[in-house]
Amino acid sequence: MRRLSAIVAFALLSLPALAAERTLLDDEDVWKLYTEPSVRVTDVNDNSATLGGVGIGAILNDQLSFGAEVNALINDIKVDEDGDTIVRSFDWWYAGATVGYTFFASDLIHLNVLGLFGGGQMHTHPEKSL
Repeated sequence: MRRLSAIVAFALLSLPALAAERTLLDDEDVWKLYTEPSVRVTDVNDNSATLGGVGIGAILNDQLSFGAEVNALINDIKVDEDGDTIVRSFDWWYAGATVGYTFFASDLIHLNVLGLFGGGQMHTHPEKSL
């Protein structure tokens, strides 16, 4: 049993020597900072809702990005079919951390995949409170 334990221990201690030359982060990597203003338009019960936002972060080698983003409603909208309930500007917002990857980053046409992990809030008001 000691012999087997010694072999396993030696093998585990040898693993760092077998590691690849290229790691995820390297001295030659290029980090860039970005700021991304955004405007999004969506429909809520046949009412047009406009969301404005901003994202900031860092991008590694023009491909892998990490950041934060916040978005908020810019205009007032009616959220029910009867029009009795409204959401005022900035009463609907969401924010969170973003992680993204750009495929074919050096080409003119490329593909961005972005995920936002976070949360938000929405307050509704009776229409009479306008």
